[in-house]
Amino acid sequence: MSILNTTADIFKLMRQLKREIYVNDLIANLNMPKSTASRILNQLVDAGFLEKEPDKHAFKIGQLMFEVTHSIGYQVPLAEQILPLLNQVCQLTHHTGYISLLSEQDVLVLNAIAGSHPLRVVTEPGTRSSAIDTSTGRAILARMSDEEIKDWFFTFYATNKDAQQLYTQLMQRITNVRKNRYSFAINETIPGAASVSCAIFDIKTNKYLAFCLTFPVAQDSDEQIKTLSQHLKKVAKTIGAKVGDTYWIDHE
Repeated sequence: MSILNTTADIFKLMRQLKREIYVNDLIANLNMPKSTASRILNQLVDAGFLEKEPDKHAFKIGQLMFEVTHSIGYQVPLAEQILPLLNQVCQLTHHTGYISLLSEQDVLVLNAIAGSHPLRVVTEPGTRSSAIDTSTGRAILARMSDEEIKDWFFTFYATNKDAQQLYTQLMQRITNVRKNRYSFAINETIPGAASVSCAIFDIKTNKYLAFCLTFPVAQDSDEQIKTLSQHLKKVAKTIGAKVGDTYWIDHE
């Protein structure tokens, strides 16, 4: 097998696992000897395709791959406008912030801003999570029409035996997101974590980006969620005015 095919198999496995990858993952899933798996992963690190996390002995998507992939999608300019404002909110609230986009049935983390409040799990850029189970995913979906959501949902969940029930539950939550103009999640994708999200639409690229604040569930309260949503909606209005998102321009 060529190194190119092996590299492709490794990235496909990362997409399947939806997390960073370990030497043992290659041994178990790609039938590689330990020495070969370790050598190839380190070669990908040297090439800039992966980055190694020494404390965890794990490998994640490298900055080179990340920047090339998403600059092609013209998402970086919008993310760069959101980043400084979201960073200010993170400093003010001490919470961790993320910027994500919709990618097939998942949301894909583009940027992460570490907060000073400790979280059990910090999601790295390049991480995928189910869109219907995250506040960022539902924030983006709520910006789409009902027909667009239905087409998207059944493209990926048609074979799920509980598809209709999941769809009904999703649309109920989407109704609340549209009413409040923000989405929240508590103890969903990441146990012990809660998040609040808003989404921006860029008319130049016809794409959505969601950004959120994540915090420990122990700090969750209606007042906390309301306060954080106000911070995020202020960011959304500022960016919305710059990119022509009338959803936020017309919102008082």
